[in-house]
Amino acid sequence: MRQLKKALQRHLFPAPGQLTPGFRFANFADNWQQQDIANLIIRNTTKNKQSTLNNVESISNQSGFVKQTSQFPNASLSPTNLSNYYIVNPGYFAYNPSRINVGSIAYKTGSHACLVSPLYVSFYTIPGINDQYFWEWLQTDAFINQRRRLSNRGIRDTLSFEQLAEMKLKFGSYQEQKMIADLLTIVDQQITITNQKIAKLEGLKKALLQKMIL
Repeated sequence: MRQLKKALQRHLFPAPGQLTPGFRFANFADNWQQQDIANLIIRNTTKNKQSTLNNVESISNQSGFVKQTSQFPNASLSPTNLSNYYIVNPGYFAYNPSRINVGSIAYKTGSHACLVSPLYVSFYTIPGINDQYFWEWLQTDAFINQRRRLSNRGIRDTLSFEQLAEMKLKFGSYQEQKMIADLLTIVDQQITITNQKIAKLEGLKKALLQKMIL
């Protein structure tokens, strides 16, 4: 399934030097446009100044947004030191600048806001950019290659918001963006289902082997 998604990404997003993808949905023929991401996203600077929220989340490169207590069981935070944390609403993005090379970037889904560390960068897309489309683009080689080029080299790549804003994004109409995002979301869901089935089978295999040994 992951290979299928990679193949779809190559056809649903324009190749280097091209402004239109190899695969188009019916009734879409207009050329895409390319713009600096600086014109397409807005940095989230809203902080928890009134301490109205206390649900802190971190970003896992495997699971996206997760409760900080589940990723860091020994973390201890009191309400008095959460006023400087960013409020991340559904539809927003956040990432760890110093762990971007291992995929520590996530898209907030669901219906509830959360808090993230002030060490994170958070942003959201302008109305003309489908946020799910942007999320899918963040998983393509087009993003990865630009990230590698712009990141500061060291033990870990570091990507500031200003460097992210220097990147280029190719996109069609909002409706075409949504159709691409919807298709890739279905593939993501199937990947999750497949992984869950594999995990269950591995658990069953382990249990059977243990019984055989006994």
